Amino acid sequence: METTGATDQTLAEYMTATRPEGFHAEASYFADGDYVTYFLKNDLYYAERTDDFLTVYRSEKDGEVMGCKIKGVRNLVEMMGDLALIVTVDSVKMGPLLLTAAMVSREDNRHMYMNLAKNMGSMNLPSLARAA
Repeated sequence: METTGATDQTLAEYMTATRPEGFHAEASYFADGDYVTYFLKNDLYYAERTDDFLTVYRSEKDGEVMGCKIKGVRNLVEMMGDLALIVTVDSVKMGPLLLTAAMVSREDNRHMYMNLAKNMGSMNLPSLARAA
């Protein structure tokens, strides 16, 4: 397939000049959609919606949980309220966010939140505190 045009040239230049840094597990907050995503590993995955807050990403290879998406983050942070020791000026921890979502989810889904909190609980969301 032959490509032509300024846009293709710009993309080719960009791809030549830019090298990927490699994968590292990191949580990201997207203010426009008010959600957090987190991936434990770089692998092909499928999404499994748990409830209104949580979507779990599972590895296509073995079905293991490899990440998640949490929606309604601002609301969850507000629900944490006076947990000032957890929600600091600089960051919000994933663990309390997951536990807060677990409190308002269906009882039969809480085990998934607890499992995620155990694996991802210490991850910081630095940009979330400024957006909340």
